Amino acid sequence: MDIKGKKFGERMMYVRHKRGLSRETLAKAAGVSNSDIINYEESYISPSPETAENIARILEVAVEELYGSDVDLLNDPSRNFDEEAKIPVFGKDGCRYIMQLDTDYAREYIKLPNFFRTRIGRFVAVYAPDNCMDAAKIKKDNIVILKWISVSLCEDAETMRNRIDNEMESGKIYAFMYRNKLYIRRIYISGGKFTVVSQSELYNENPAVLDYDEITVLGQCTMVLVDFKR
Repeated sequence: MDIKGKKFGERMMYVRHKRGLSRETLAKAAGVSNSDIINYEESYISPSPETAENIARILEVAVEELYGSDVDLLNDPSRNFDEEAKIPVFGKDGCRYIMQLDTDYAREYIKLPNFFRTRIGRFVAVYAPDNCMDAAKIKKDNIVILKWISVSLCEDAETMRNRIDNEMESGKIYAFMYRNKLYIRRIYISGGKFTVVSQSELYNENPAVLDYDEITVLGQCTMVLVDFKR
């Protein structure tokens, strides 16, 4: 099925089938009725922003992917009840809890304008650990907003490979854990391996080639806050 140009309900149904979930199972997990799921998929009604976020988490996709051609609805003021979005910021000691979205270990929260790219639940933030990406305008202690992905929440190697193919883009900048240490680097993906590359005019660091299961990918870097005032 080609879902380009399709609306929320059609995309939601396509992903639900792809994940092997029944309407009843999705309804129970999302805390809505079975008839609600039917109405969403048939485009009779639209879910609230909170319900859409919840469904996206269950289906393991970004909510923007479900909205598709309807993505402008996410920026409709009538569908957004908060003027600001709260983003949890994790320090180096709490980064390992990002994969579980366990905000109890967040060091603090920051408030940003409430637009779909910074909705809590799919996005978190970390402090840049070093200056090895300063050429990409990421410097030590800058707050970096990450798009949370579920790549490292896998039960087996095949699942991980499929999620890498579906969720990661080769050549993009990601935050990840390696040997219990946080890194932010550009990652190239090929043949079951990550090539990890720094990008700095001042710090020389040779590229590292790592197997998929050697690192825990936390998220894709989507925004850097420089001199951010809390």
